[in-house]
Amino acid sequence: MSTKEEHIIELENPVSLTYGCLRNKLLPSLLEFLSKNTKKEYPQKIFEVGDVVYPDSDKDEMSVTEKKLAFAISHSEATFTEVKQVLGAMFSNLDKTAILKEIDHDSFIAGRCAAIYLEKEKIGIIGEIHPQVLENWGLEMPIVGFEISLNYSY
Repeated sequence: MSTKEEHIIELENPVSLTYGCLRNKLLPSLLEFLSKNTKKEYPQKIFEVGDVVYPDSDKDEMSVTEKKLAFAISHSEATFTEVKQVLGAMFSNLDKTAILKEIDHDSFIAGRCAAIYLEKEKIGIIGEIHPQVLENWGLEMPIVGFEISLNYSY
């Protein structure tokens, strides 16, 4: 994902190296799925709801689990505007308005990435996946997506 190394929770005696740690993001799982479906018809629109786990030494269990939603679109003309419309429609159905604030993130194209806020709380990230990340996954089509926390009281 072209990001800096992060603290993750590694498993002792994993069944396989693929599942040697607990995930802290969902978008990489969607990119992995898309990388295994490059011969399928486009556009491809996928989502996942799942748990991510972060180390937290202040907690008794030494971690925090958070439920998240990730969504991605892949086709030859996928744009930030397209995925922003999906996010907007989702929040519109919840009678909420998400605020986007441009940020820099190594996994996304500069100028095409934003933090997602509800009221004053940051709940996620949205953007166009960086070409280097696409290349790392063996993907040729542009991909746009977002990942949001579902722990927020919507």
